[in-house]
Amino acid sequence: IKIDPAHTFAIDGVGKDFLASSIIILCRAGHFGNGSIPHRFQNPYSNFIAFCNARKKNTSISEFDYSTFKLPQNSLNKFPRGLGKGHDAAVLGAWLAEEMQQLSMDRMDGVFRDIVAVVKCSVCASDSFWRTIYGQGIWIPRAVAQQLVVDGWKLSDGYSTLASLCSKAGFYGYQVRPKVHMLAHIVLDIQHQLMIPECEWILNPAINMTWSDEDFIGR
Repeated sequence: IKIDPAHTFAIDGVGKDFLASSIIILCRAGHFGNGSIPHRFQNPYSNFIAFCNARKKNTSISEFDYSTFKLPQNSLNKFPRGLGKGHDAAVLGAWLAEEMQQLSMDRMDGVFRDIVAVVKCSVCASDSFWRTIYGQGIWIPRAVAQQLVVDGWKLSDGYSTLASLCSKAGFYGYQVRPKVHMLAHIVLDIQHQLMIPECEWILNPAINMTWSDEDFIGR
């Protein structure tokens, strides 16, 4: 049995938890401005749509609000469980990685400073990790796979660190569920192949993705 990276991260996966939690933390930290939480949700959505329009990307997400993040109305006292459809994870990840380049730690409240620093590192590593996987063919050159492992562990370790930091701060975010463990195994499988000195090409974990099956049944 092989792990499907698509379902592990994008299709009801931890990628949706990761991105939703990161957006909410950045909203709470004041990166997208001040005001009520519903008001703070509006600015990142405007930035996201501008990103999609500029790069001709499609999204199923019509707004950022409590229901979009699968939260109770007017409450952040529950773990966000993602947003949009599976394909939205890649678009959101690319936008958020670009957004991180404009992040100013000087404006961060002390309680959020450490959390947001890990968010930035993890989001950028995630974008690089998935861009590489989707951008390569069935076989990945050894040097590229080595960087893939570095990015993959930054994402996996970052998620766990964020879950711990949020728990200590009393925030709901980065829910730990079995797919977090499965994500680590995707990275570990690449690392195991790299441990064989003769391996110049590494099998791309994308071969186990089931996007075509999802399209076939119309979901």
